[in-house]
Amino acid sequence: MEKDIMEIELQKIKSKLLSPIREDYNLKDFLNNMTKDELISIRKTLGVKGTSSFTKPQLIERLNEVIKESIPDILHNITEKEYYMLLIMIPKNGITLINLEDKNQLEMIVSLRNWGIVYTGKINDMLFASIPRDIFGDIKTSIEDKNVSDSISNRQKWLRAVSGLLYFYGALEKEELYNMLIKLLEEEKSFEEFSRIVDIVCKNGKLIKSVDNIYYYYKVEDPKTIVDAHKKSPLEYLNLDIKIIYTFGMEDAFNYNDSNYAFYEFLVNNHKMLPLDAEALVSECVFKINNGYTNQEVVNFLNTSLEIDILDEKTVINHIDALAQNNPLWTLKGNAKSDILKALGRNDECFCGSGKKYKKCCEGR
Repeated sequence: MEKDIMEIELQKIKSKLLSPIREDYNLKDFLNNMTKDELISIRKTLGVKGTSSFTKPQLIERLNEVIKESIPDILHNITEKEYYMLLIMIPKNGITLINLEDKNQLEMIVSLRNWGIVYTGKINDMLFASIPRDIFGDIKTSIEDKNVSDSISNRQKWLRAVSGLLYFYGALEKEELYNMLIKLLEEEKSFEEFSRIVDIVCKNGKLIKSVDNIYYYYKVEDPKTIVDAHKKSPLEYLNLDIKIIYTFGMEDAFNYNDSNYAFYEFLVNNHKMLPLDAEALVSECVFKINNGYTNQEVVNFLNTSLEIDILDEKTVINHIDALAQNNPLWTLKGNAKSDILKALGRNDECFCGSGKKYKKCCEGR
């Protein structure tokens, strides 16, 4: 899904700028309510070709046909969260009240809308998400099919593993990531099927993104630089347990290593931050370090979020130094500097990939 379309629709919902609808609306009724840009967004999500010259009425007719023919395929490709959103809607006859305070619900509704199977509108001035009447039965039948739920669970397992690996490694060429997963999950899946699964998720920009031949973690600013660093590095990729990978393949994962937790406690106790806000700020500092920001630049960033007095500044600098030393670094293939240095001799090849000896390169930096 194109992020701008998703953001536009989210803003429309939050601003309550939705068209009136009825509970008995069919698919074509909802499609007629949409702008051509919104219809094009659905077309792109569904991969419908040969419609670039279509007028709006022609595009509506084509999408009406394709969506009705593609219900099982669509449901095989939705995410686990989208699947659970449909499970909530089905017993309610395919209609549910929109909660503007529920970010997850809003995102799932907009995502399902971009698949062409859920739509939004006003009934008696209240905001609702609705499954069109003429496809409700097919969606209900498919959503209750065990093959669909098994397919979604399998895809979610792969996507969690992709996200988890990229959390530690930052960015990987697609084929290298695929080979890692085949070995890790001990499950056969073609490269084409793997790419199709991940590419669908990349469209909404959550956790996983892609550029050229690279998949990368959504917080990475320059994926090509990270892949180049991997190729130069003499290091092995950090060996990861599958449970760790799945844990960090989830949204808002927080690494409770000693350095991160110490800084988290400092923010909660000394700056009275809420725990979730403190977690988010520590994570953001680690991401900035991973993106090549200097420790001083990270401290400057913190100054925009915190009021750091002179007494605090040295403590904060020490915390940032500890984060930089003890967290997995993308350019170091998920290894932490502190762990590398424990095993590195002065005459060993430097971990930075320069080809020089450590004592003549990064020692003392």
